[in-house]
Amino acid sequence: MSDTCSFRCAGNVSLLAHGERTMAQVSSELLAPTRRLTRLYVSALGAVALLSVVAQLLVQHALNQQTSDAHVVNVAGRQRMLSQRLSKAALTFQVTTDPAERKGRADELAQAMALWERSHRALQHGDPAMGLPGKNTPEVTRMFQAIEPLHQSMLRDGKNLLAAVGAGGEKPVEAAAIQPIVAAILAAEPGFLSGMDRVVSQVAHEATARIERLRLVELILLCVTLGVLFLEGLYIFRPAVREIRRTISHLVQARGHLDNTVQALRAIAGIGQP
Repeated sequence: MSDTCSFRCAGNVSLLAHGERTMAQVSSELLAPTRRLTRLYVSALGAVALLSVVAQLLVQHALNQQTSDAHVVNVAGRQRMLSQRLSKAALTFQVTTDPAERKGRADELAQAMALWERSHRALQHGDPAMGLPGKNTPEVTRMFQAIEPLHQSMLRDGKNLLAAVGAGGEKPVEAAAIQPIVAAILAAEPGFLSGMDRVVSQVAHEATARIERLRLVELILLCVTLGVLFLEGLYIFRPAVREIRRTISHLVQARGHLDNTVQALRAIAGIGQP
């Protein structure tokens, strides 16, 4: 009887140990590829997330740049209008003696020159209040340098004219006395207008070129993202499907081993029974 019990216990222990080894082996085989796939999956998702962030940063930068370009174009266009107002106000002092008219033109001249001077400086060096970055390309900088003498000439003559007629246009002055000043303003205006036209055209051209470059970069990022997704499907999802199938197969085999072990234990437990 003692020998029978010993035999049963030894058999039970042997079968249990075999079942534990089988389960440990299956667990080890299943966890190893799972860790590798997890690392690959996280890396792929990180790459897609990084590409998405880069694309968004580029889009935001482009939107900010477009806003700045729009401000530059608007202010540059206004510079042309202000130079024409300056010339028109200067001409008025030669043809009118009405105090109210002269006062209105003097105020217009002072306001136009103040805004004209500030805008011209802001277009070159920047002004946050006006939304101007002042980050011009060498070509735009060269264009501003070309019209700088004309701007300084008109600004100087405008201030001289305002000093001659008074801040409110109240000083009596003969038309002949201010004629040289007015003539100098009118002589410089066409060159300044042409120069500002070239500045506006150049800024618009550069803005268009930046948009085209952005489109190219976005297309490249799209292709890279699609490539990453393709590789993710090829080297992660497809192997994952194979691993799932392999896992199911191993689980079925492990279940079979366990069933066999249970049946063997039952058979051993039934030894010696009538």
